[in-house]
Amino acid sequence: MVSSVTPADLARDAPDEADALRRAERLFEAASQSGLDLAGLGDTAQRIATLACQAAPYLATLLTRDPHRLVRVATDPYLHREKPREVLVAEVAARAAAATSQVELRAALRIVRADEMVRLGVRELELGLDTEVGRELARLADACFDAAIAFCDRELRARYGPPRCVDDAGALRDAHLVVIGMGKLGGEELNFSSDVDVIYVYSSDQGEVGGISLHEYFAKLCTQITTALSEVTEDGTVFRVDLRLRPEGAMGAIANSLAQTERYYETFGRPWERQAWLKARVSAAAVRVSAPDLGDRDRRRPRSQPPDQARAGAAAHRRRARPQER
Repeated sequence: MVSSVTPADLARDAPDEADALRRAERLFEAASQSGLDLAGLGDTAQRIATLACQAAPYLATLLTRDPHRLVRVATDPYLHREKPREVLVAEVAARAAAATSQVELRAALRIVRADEMVRLGVRELELGLDTEVGRELARLADACFDAAIAFCDRELRARYGPPRCVDDAGALRDAHLVVIGMGKLGGEELNFSSDVDVIYVYSSDQGEVGGISLHEYFAKLCTQITTALSEVTEDGTVFRVDLRLRPEGAMGAIANSLAQTERYYETFGRPWERQAWLKARVSAAAVRVSAPDLGDRDRRRPRSQPPDQARAGAAAHRRRARPQER
């Protein structure tokens, strides 16, 4: 145990000691106001606070907003190793479980996100590997989408009833939403400034619920999920959600059925839109996805174009991206 830690200890030997000292003094003041004594910081907590004050102003800000976050992060058993997906999902779900309103859900997700940003930030700075942190950030996004789906879908079901659709065999079954992770999210290689690129896909348009179409239901659901993660509050955002890779881009519907999605990419999708699916994966879903829910694994990616057409499209895209090669 380190005794009598002072702000000067956290700032000592920093590249800019004056700036580091100001951050450390703000942290100590906030801790005092919240009833937390930082003078007796343990080695791990002191190292986290030192890294934040000296090298990561944003992390220092997160600690100052909630000094007890320092204790939570210092005692996290995954500070020095990669946190498994199931552990992270359980932690986010537990934090969101107490929410009884959209406002409380947004607050809960931002608290757990801030805790994880501090943990992952110090792992990136000193205690872990970049590749591990990229995967963990993607898992955090997945877990937050899962929690938002669970809460928002539960609210909508209470209002409209369960969404059900008719499958190809004429049987009635539950309709579900799946969040497809694209780009860096799909490749599990997020960084701290990354947006999360997603496409929302639901089972089918063949049905209705509570007097509205399935498309209307899932559009409402996706709008609420996007707001839960990306709306700017006093605690910031969880992640900035980017939906521009969806069919028809910014002009397209916020969500599409599986059949509509396949039809778009097979008929209208440009080569670069098809190529973007090379990193696609299921990021989150209301239930575990199975073949009857959203098609076979091979159907998640658009079918390829004829080779000559694909080569011509790729060449045209390269010419637009790099005019100097013309």
